[in-house]
Amino acid sequence: MASKLNDTEIIEAVSSSVEFSFIEDDKNNKIPLDDRQKAITDGDESSTDKKQGTKRFFLMVTLASTIIFAGSLLMAFLLMKDSQSSDVSSVAVTPESPPPKNNPLPTPTENDTNETSVDEYPVGEPAFLPSATPVQNTSVVVTLSPVVSPVLPSPVLIEPSASPSTISPIVFYAFGDIPYSAAEAVGLEAMMDHVPLDADFVVHVGDIRLARDSAPCLRSEYEAVRDLFLRSHAPVLLAMGDNEWNDCPNIDEGYKLWIQTFGTFEDEWPTSPSLQRWVKYPEAFHFVMRDVLFICLNLVGGLVHDVDEWFTRLEYQYNSTRSLILEYEAKYGDVAKVVIIGHCDPSVDHRAFFKPFSTFVNEELQNRIPIMYLNGDKHEWDLSYDYMGAPSFMRLMVVGGSKEGPIRIEINPQELSNDPRIAFGVLRDSYSFERR
Repeated sequence: MASKLNDTEIIEAVSSSVEFSFIEDDKNNKIPLDDRQKAITDGDESSTDKKQGTKRFFLMVTLASTIIFAGSLLMAFLLMKDSQSSDVSSVAVTPESPPPKNNPLPTPTENDTNETSVDEYPVGEPAFLPSATPVQNTSVVVTLSPVVSPVLPSPVLIEPSASPSTISPIVFYAFGDIPYSAAEAVGLEAMMDHVPLDADFVVHVGDIRLARDSAPCLRSEYEAVRDLFLRSHAPVLLAMGDNEWNDCPNIDEGYKLWIQTFGTFEDEWPTSPSLQRWVKYPEAFHFVMRDVLFICLNLVGGLVHDVDEWFTRLEYQYNSTRSLILEYEAKYGDVAKVVIIGHCDPSVDHRAFFKPFSTFVNEELQNRIPIMYLNGDKHEWDLSYDYMGAPSFMRLMVVGGSKEGPIRIEINPQELSNDPRIAFGVLRDSYSFERR
């Protein structure tokens, strides 16, 4: 039998029934259950439409982004290709490693200038300078090496001269034993008037007067000969002869007259060689002209008045000559050449000089240097090689007087031969004049 429900239970049952039959909407309005189901269905359909719209939107955005990105890549690729093609025509590609120092320099191009100095770009190590025009378009490709190399300016090479610098030959003229007479004085005057223009200087090898028994040596004789020598356009250098010194009745007077007249005679010509006169014997001197050493000595013939003075003078001059030649050879080496000027024809009276000198040439110098001994005194021509047994030693003796012209001697300073036949060019009776 069904029990009877009280009022409270009835109310709770109704409330429960109503609670399942309604649902609140967003605005707290009660919606019947059937309508709620419909609302849910409509809501699901609306939500689906929204999701599909969102998907379509994102697809469109993605597609647009892809197109833009692809376009950007294509544009960058085209720009990179354009940059590389434009730079290659004017810029060389950098090698992975710099060229070795001994490699030849790059071949100059038409764009290279010839205004670059050698000091700025040394030969063998080109200087790498930045390009004058930087690249405008940046490459998007990552690389360890630069895409473009800097421009290398072409260095200017100094070409050697077609003909190397040379020292001009030395040309001088030698004569002696004149004047012995008034006629020879006229001949000497003509000889001096016609000295060739190629002469660097002229050498008189001594004996400017005729020695006669008891005939005094006069100042007027020395001065008259001096005036004749001054007619020469080329400097005249003198060796002392026995006729004007030790063959004079008064030896001291003769020596004094010679020193006073000719002791600084070279000063009469502005083109004279720079002579170094010896303090002990001022008639002796030496100089270097265009790498050739000239030594003029007091080597006379004639009478030996004082044996001690004679041999002391010869020994002193040998020692001084030896020292000069050794010092000179140390400086000039293979081009060294020596001319020794004296008056005497060597004899036993001169052994204190020539005996040690020939030994010096053969043994100490070992014939490395061509040497000429130029003299007069004997009044005859002589040209001797292998003189005193030394292959590098020669003797040249002038005839003297005015019947023959002076000897022309030419020396090439750059000749390296130690053979005097090659080192010294000799021409006998070299020019014309009025002969007496």
